Amino acid sequence: MKLNTIQNKVFADFNSIEKKLNQWKFFGEKIVFSYGCYDMMNARNLAYLSKASEMGTKLIIGLNSDHQEQLLNSENH
Repeated sequence: MKLNTIQNKVFADFNSIEKKLNQWKFFGEKIVFSYGCYDMMNARNLAYLSKASEMGTKLIIGLNSDHQEQLLNSENH
């Protein structure tokens, strides 16, 4: 896959993806959202994302930062 094709699919924040979301909604796309920590891609993650992609026509994957993961996995959460 060409690098520019990948770069056109990466959005850094909600404002940058909002226009694309509105286009998809207008055309009746079913949008599925999943987020988490995928720093170690393994068979379980791949199976999960594959199943998620079957639930709609567009799959958005949100990635947690290391700091977010630390907060989510802390004893106080």
